[in-house]
Amino acid sequence: MRTDFLMDLNTQERFFEFLQINEFSYLIMRDKKVYKTNDLYEFISEDGRLNCYLYHDFFGDINMYVDGDFMAFSDIDAPVIYLSNSLYFENTHSVKCGKVQTNITYHKDGKSVNKNKVLKEYFCKINFWLEQNLAKKFINHKQILVSNEINYLLTIGKITNFLN
Repeated sequence: MRTDFLMDLNTQERFFEFLQINEFSYLIMRDKKVYKTNDLYEFISEDGRLNCYLYHDFFGDINMYVDGDFMAFSDIDAPVIYLSNSLYFENTHSVKCGKVQTNITYHKDGKSVNKNKVLKEYFCKINFWLEQNLAKKFINHKQILVSNEINYLLTIGKITNFLN
């Protein structure tokens, strides 16, 4: 399950408030470690990029892989929702899509395994917020949810490049 979006900073602020209200924990893998926080802004890099995982204890346990100083988890079987933010680069007239994504099932030992159904409910809750606050638009043959501000910039030609 995946939703791509483009949003301006004001809409992103409202989206982050929505996530905060829903009391997510945020996980990031950096420097061979897994870090957890309740403050999403701790994980935004200097250039504005955010790549993290949304998590609730009631989604289920995360199997950590530890090897000496190295610690990580696989988002294939972990009950997490991946989040990256969208970015607008005014100087190059470029945007990078953000996304929320999760796998509801995975394969183990030749069998399909379902993750906790609450994970899917929360993904749908996030998706509902995005659909209520962003407009559907087809860009490069792909449906993307777009904020009013970004849509305006697209309309007047201030955005011409789409980055992966």
